[in-house]
Amino acid sequence: MCDLTIRHRSRPHPALTFLKPIFYHAILVHGRLYTLSSRLNAARSRRVLRATAVVLLAIGLAVSTGRADTASASGSSVLLDDFAGFPAGWKIKNDDPRAADIYRVANDEGGPYLSAVVGPQPGVRVFKYVAWNTRTHPVITWKWRLKTFPADKRRSVAFYVSMHRDSFGIPTIVKYLWSTEEPVGTVRPGGMFRATEVVIESGGRPDPQGWVTARVDAAADFLRFYGEEPDVQAVGIGLLVGAGIDADVADVRVEPSASAP
Repeated sequence: MCDLTIRHRSRPHPALTFLKPIFYHAILVHGRLYTLSSRLNAARSRRVLRATAVVLLAIGLAVSTGRADTASASGSSVLLDDFAGFPAGWKIKNDDPRAADIYRVANDEGGPYLSAVVGPQPGVRVFKYVAWNTRTHPVITWKWRLKTFPADKRRSVAFYVSMHRDSFGIPTIVKYLWSTEEPVGTVRPGGMFRATEVVIESGGRPDPQGWVTARVDAAADFLRFYGEEPDVQAVGIGLLVGAGIDADVADVRVEPSASAP
C-alpha cells in the first residue's frame, strides 16, 4: 500500500501541496460515489425483492385460480373421480402432448379406470382441482394396480393429495408412492418447492387383475409431516406414473375418519 503521509511538516514538497486539494476532493467524491453506489445497490435489491414477490404472487394467483370442482360432503363416502370423463377437469403439466399417449380410460367389471402406460421417458403429471371438507372427510381412498414395472430400477407410481395452499396460493402436496423397491413407511420430507413423499406400497409381482385399495388419513398425515392442520377445504388430487411402468388407478373417494362418531 502506498504511504501518503507527509513526514516533513516544515517544508512540504510543492507537488504535494498542489495535489493536496485534489487528493481531498478525490476522497470526497469517492465517498459520495460509494454512498451513491450503496444506495443504488440497496434500491436495486429492493426492486429485485419486489419483482420476485410479484412473480411469486402471480404464480400463486395463477395456481389458485384453477377452477375446482366441489365434492358433496353428504354421506359416508364421497366420490372425487372415477376417471370416466378423463381428461375433462384435469390439468396436464405443461400441457405435455405425451399425456394423450400415456393415459386412456378403460373399463372392466368394476367400472371405469385410468390406464397409464409409460415408456422409457419420464411420465407426465396430471392434477385435478377438487375441493372437499378435510374436517368431515379426512380420509382418502383409491384403487390401483401395477401391471408391469422395471425390475432393475427404482420407480414408483405417485398419487398426489393436496389439502393446503401456501401463502402464495401454491398447493402443498403429499405424494403417496407405490415403489418398486423402497420399503413401506419410507418418508422423504419435502421442502419449499418439493413435496413430501411416503411409500405405502412396495414391490410385489405385477398383477394385471390385482386391484389394491389404498386408504390413508391424509389430514393426519399432513399434520404429522408439516406440523399444522390442513386447510378446511382441500385443493385436489394428482397422479404421476414413473418411466417403464404400466399401472391403473380407479375410484378415488374421501371418507370420514374411522374414529368419527
